[in-house]
Amino acid sequence: MLFEEDRISSSVPAAESLRFFQEHGIFYQANAAVGKLVAEFDSQGLAWKPEVLRMYMPIIVKDPRLREILEHFDTEHPSLCFYLDSDNPKHYFASTIEENEPQDHRALIYVWSAKSRLEIFVGSHKLPSKGVKAANGLWEVPYPFLTITKGLKESEACLEEGGVMIVHPRFSFGSTSGCTMAYAVQERGYIAK
Repeated sequence: MLFEEDRISSSVPAAESLRFFQEHGIFYQANAAVGKLVAEFDSQGLAWKPEVLRMYMPIIVKDPRLREILEHFDTEHPSLCFYLDSDNPKHYFASTIEENEPQDHRALIYVWSAKSRLEIFVGSHKLPSKGVKAANGLWEVPYPFLTITKGLKESEACLEEGGVMIVHPRFSFGSTSGCTMAYAVQERGYIAK
């Protein structure tokens, strides 16, 4: 099983993690130290600042698989930062539904609190895309579009002590518990046309 409850299977080596991320649109890993920092930064009111990503990076890159993916992105200058909590059960969100090339050269790094439970749709980043702008600033992607039109199955992930999730901007997911800060990063060397 590639999509384990608290991580992508260890059968996916670091050398294959970027390819796996590109194919499936997601890579996640439980990490208690990240969960503690999320709580700490949230309580201090620091979580909303894009530069806070730099404080997570020394912990995140200790994982060779996450490091392999993130080496291809500019984590020093996140272009966007937002907060998402679990007060929208059975609602599924993506940071964009845009179907243009620049979106394929970005990633979102989500740092999750302890007790986070996620509902993910592996492959949801692949075209076509559809949704409506939600009150939280993200795009809400309809469940029937994901399950019937695209034929995707909902999977669960549980980051009991917190963790990291890297997704393609069109990747759709929901959360039934926990909260997250998200940071958008650009692929290194990519210049939009």
